[in-house]
Amino acid sequence: MCILIVIYQQTQNKEKSLALVKDILSNYNLLLNMPEEIQSVVHYFIGVSHKLSFNLGETEKHLLEAERILKTIYKDSIYSGYYLMSLSHITTTYALQGRLELALEQMKKVEELLEEEIAVKNLDSFNKNQIVHDFTLTKFYIQSRLYDFNIEKFQDLIQTIISNVGTYHSNTIMLSEFLLNTNLTKSKLQDIKKLNNPSTKRVEHILDFLIWQGSDDEQVLQRINTLKRRPVEERMTYVEKAFADLLAAQEYYKINRFAEISPLLRKYENQTHKIEVLELRVFMEAFIQVGAFKNGDPLGPALQYMAIKKCRNYGFSRLENKLLDYLDMQQKDIRSLTL
Repeated sequence: MCILIVIYQQTQNKEKSLALVKDILSNYNLLLNMPEEIQSVVHYFIGVSHKLSFNLGETEKHLLEAERILKTIYKDSIYSGYYLMSLSHITTTYALQGRLELALEQMKKVEELLEEEIAVKNLDSFNKNQIVHDFTLTKFYIQSRLYDFNIEKFQDLIQTIISNVGTYHSNTIMLSEFLLNTNLTKSKLQDIKKLNNPSTKRVEHILDFLIWQGSDDEQVLQRINTLKRRPVEERMTYVEKAFADLLAAQEYYKINRFAEISPLLRKYENQTHKIEVLELRVFMEAFIQVGAFKNGDPLGPALQYMAIKKCRNYGFSRLENKLLDYLDMQQKDIRSLTL
């Protein structure tokens, strides 16, 4: 079963992966009667399966259980590799949960263990390099949340990620954010699209969105249409669909198609708790209110202040400034109406 979960992770098949998890947990007494080391491996794979579906609370719970069991015995265990892989996935999970400082602390631990011979003795080169790829994607994700993010300082990291994205599994949201924040050339984006592996196939609509250049209304509408054509729609998670719809909503705003925003985002209005990627949830909450204000709801700006306060509390300084820009545009609209 665990081997199948690995296969489903690499092929991005969250449905079959979670079905296996359900089978495992349906006989929980059997799991409890297994040796602790085996339990740790099972918890690891359950955590990885939930991570594929962005069920981050469940991901954290199972990976921490795997880490707890292996922490004191990994130096003597044939399963030592799972200790390092668990920590790597926990790091990614913390980053997506918006716990950036904790993720940075965890990253240091992973970095130190990658240099520790005992920690990697039971890892083959593929899995070791997969950890490094996860590590670099997570590092980029964390740094790109910050207002003082300077892309020029991370060119080596960017090139490392690009060179590995065709071989190793990439977290969908982190890969999408990477593509959106690196200013890659059209040619480079097309090269990535040609890789056509499960990870890049899953973000093909994001790649097409970026490949379509131009800022006039017709070109922006073409960009929005690329976000609606999702090659793996049936396998996409709620979080991935929310990500694409939020990106489309921002494009509608650029060309003053405000009436399109609320219908697009309405389905998330009372469901934002299902978006466990914290920054995405905060952005969605704010932009729902941007759309509501543009459709006549005077409470929109006041509710956006709440989202801006959350950004300040969580350290999402780039998103905070982006939301302040939207709020400033709305205040100008209000002033123009009262003149």
